[in-house]
Amino acid sequence: MERFFYGSSQDAELDAAGRIMVPGFLLEHASLAKEVMVVGAGERLELWDKGAWSDQRPALLSGVAEVTARADAA
Repeated sequence: MERFFYGSSQDAELDAAGRIMVPGFLLEHASLAKEVMVVGAGERLELWDKGAWSDQRPALLSGVAEVTARADAA
């Protein structure tokens, strides 16, 4: 699964202004527009379209609450 999800990952370096250039095919794949969220995920960063991240957060928080409740019950 990791190979599937991370197979299109790209190493990136900061330019002199501290910016990262994102390849066009990744911009298109992630539907990134002007407003982007940078989300820490372990040893990597994820770039999300701000609207898509806002839509995803409730499901993410619900999943965390469910896992936490199961851990408390164990």
